[in-house]
Amino acid sequence: MRLFGLVAIGVLLASCRIAVMTVAEPAPRRAIDAAVRCGAARVALPVLVGSPLGGYGARHGVPNRGVRDPVFARAIVLEAGDVRVAIASVDILLISADLRAHVCADLGSLGLDGFLLAATHDHSGPGGFFDNALAEAAALGGFDAARRDGIARAIADAVRDAASRVRPSRLRLAMDSLPQFAVNRRFRNGPTDPSFLALDWRDDDGATIATIVSYAAHPTVQGPKNLLVSGDFPGALCRTIEARAGGVALFLNAAAGDQGPVAPPGPGDDGDAAARLGEALASATLYRLSFAPEVPCDTLAAARATMQLASREPRSSVGYTLAPLVHPLIASLTPDETTMTALAIGPMRLVGFPCDFGAGPGKEVRALRRGRWVIPVSYADDYIGYCVDERSYRRGGYEAMLSFYGPGLDADLVDAADALLDALPP
Repeated sequence: MRLFGLVAIGVLLASCRIAVMTVAEPAPRRAIDAAVRCGAARVALPVLVGSPLGGYGARHGVPNRGVRDPVFARAIVLEAGDVRVAIASVDILLISADLRAHVCADLGSLGLDGFLLAATHDHSGPGGFFDNALAEAAALGGFDAARRDGIARAIADAVRDAASRVRPSRLRLAMDSLPQFAVNRRFRNGPTDPSFLALDWRDDDGATIATIVSYAAHPTVQGPKNLLVSGDFPGALCRTIEARAGGVALFLNAAAGDQGPVAPPGPGDDGDAAARLGEALASATLYRLSFAPEVPCDTLAAARATMQLASREPRSSVGYTLAPLVHPLIASLTPDETTMTALAIGPMRLVGFPCDFGAGPGKEVRALRRGRWVIPVSYADDYIGYCVDERSYRRGGYEAMLSFYGPGLDADLVDAADALLDALPP
């Protein structure tokens, strides 16, 4: 069954396509030299005991047996002038284009100029929301439209609630390197990206409105034997910050495609280990923010682009012999395009990637600074598989096997990010 799960993912995602950038959206509206206001909210995701978990084919479709800790959709809405953007982080495995479309349809009247919707990549969160037979078999469990609609409604409710709470705010930002909490999970000398970023918005009374934490690590502290719904370490991270600092905390997983988590040692099971890692990252966040300076936050803009995806043969996943046989099935199950979103928020530039984005290309994206902090956000807006650097792809392994767009996808996505950044204010 484990082998079937891997093959199923392979057939699902092996569109083997090369990205061609097409900016399909109109030029973004911009707010420059205008104070950015902030609102935030969280809404619990609907969880039914006995429904599927998302994350591991090795669970063989066994349903959850209860809830260890709650899972949420968390959202921030930022406004400046007449520009409004939103960021949502959800305790699920990935964002499908279908799920995003349902959320956007629900938010149509809100008038968002930009919306970055990202999953924490939680491997112990709700499943059953992706309407694709192979995805159901491989990682997400049987599809149920009611489950998808319930998750979409929770996300939209969080964004609407955040929009209703917008108020004047001040931004603090802290950056550091935290290599102790993640490693390259495939190669001892493989690329890593220990970059850590924390920021928060506070109102005029000094109360925390929202906190964002960006770090790269797979939320797989709890393995496939876990059958309890949980937010893994991102859930513990956000709950700890919210309890200690107030406001709403969002985790944005960075270039985590090949980055495994390292939990601090201690007693207990995998759930306890996930809690320790989340609490350690929360402590690092709050400590660094405690002496972080305020930074100007007077720019707000969003850019969105469509990437047309040209087909390749799926040799890398199923071999030369089977490729001609499965190609028609692959073509029928994979889209012809995907999307990317970039946001300009004060001195920061966030770029969403619709994949398991690896540390190698993640570092290249961070180098596109232009005097700004550029932050890659994985599992955003859609999902098209893995993307690792060419050397890791050539060395093989799990991530390379699931990187069906070939060794050139990393360069394509970095170029796409570069084009999106060009569309934002300098």
